Amino acid sequence: MNKRLLNRAMTVVAVPGLAVMGLLILFLLLGRSTVSATPDVDDVVTDLRSQNATFTISGTVTCEATGLISDVEVYAWNRDRGTGFVGDVTDIGGTYSVTLEESSYDLIFNPPCGSECASRSLKGITGPSDLTLDVLLLSGHSVSGTVFDVSGTTPISDVEIYAFDYGTANGFGLPPTDANGYYCVSLVEGHYDLGFTPPPCLGLGPTGKSVTVTQDINLNVTTLTMAH
Repeated sequence: MNKRLLNRAMTVVAVPGLAVMGLLILFLLLGRSTVSATPDVDDVVTDLRSQNATFTISGTVTCEATGLISDVEVYAWNRDRGTGFVGDVTDIGGTYSVTLEESSYDLIFNPPCGSECASRSLKGITGPSDLTLDVLLLSGHSVSGTVFDVSGTTPISDVEIYAFDYGTANGFGLPPTDANGYYCVSLVEGHYDLGFTPPPCLGLGPTGKSVTVTQDINLNVTTLTMAH
């Protein structure tokens, strides 16, 4: 066989070999793509478990003294976790809507300072069904001020506020102090114990104040050093 015929024969053999190799690579790539596109059953279950069920509470807020009221904070306190957050603020028509993870909640409706309305707490609200909840706020007065550390000069944020009404023997939480240590809560006329509890890990203990609410009150608070 001359040299030209030998080269042609080698070319004929090499081409099918390359074609077979190419098909093998293609099958491997397709197999890898198919595996990655089809999740395991365990992965699907894990993903579903990570998605918490939610429910929505919506409605209107009306002030006894002035009618439908805007700028009311809707504060949701999660009873199971012991944490809270502002879920919504009422609009110009007094409407609100807050979406919550499935759990048990207290909802506190806290009107703006000077609104002549009192805060209201509705306890033990649970999902998963959506709820329509229209709320009436009674007439009341504002108690506001700043919470400081033991020095009396440094404001403390995220201080939890709790009000106990001697007349009804009813207690309820209220929105915490803001980033500047400021708070403003609104209460119906009566005699109250107000509890102020700073965040943990600051070395500060809770402080109580007794107030009789018959008008708007300015009340600054200095926290105590936590006992060791």
